[in-house]
Amino acid sequence: MDTKAPALPPDNGQEETRENCEACKVEQHTACPNTRGCPCCEHAAAMDAMEGLPPDPEGQNGDRAAWAESAIVAFEAATGTDREDALADLLCDLMHWADRNGTDFASQLDRAYRNYEEETAAE
Repeated sequence: MDTKAPALPPDNGQEETRENCEACKVEQHTACPNTRGCPCCEHAAAMDAMEGLPPDPEGQNGDRAAWAESAIVAFEAATGTDREDALADLLCDLMHWADRNGTDFASQLDRAYRNYEEETAAE
C-alpha cells in the first residue's frame, strides 16, 4: 500500500495540512474536500458502504467528487452564490453556456447520467 498522501485538488483556499487516516494511519491531506476519510487505501470502499454511498468499482469516485467540489467552490467564489444554490445555479449557467456553444445540454446530461451509472455499478 502506498503511504503517500493523495494529491490535492486545485487550490480550494484551505491551508494544506496533513494527518493520519483514522482507518489505516496513512498520512493524508486534511485540506482535501473529500472528508470521508482516506481515499488512498482499501478502507475507502468500506467507508463508502458505511455512509450508504453507491458502489465504487474503480475506486475513483472519491476523486471525482473532489474534482466536482473544486468546481463548486470556484463557482461559489466567482458568483457569490451560497452552497445551497450552487449546484442548481451552476447547472443553469451550464445550460446558458451550452446554448451559446452549440451543445445540446439535455443529451450531455443523459450522457453524464450513463457515465455515473457505469461508475457506480456493482461489480
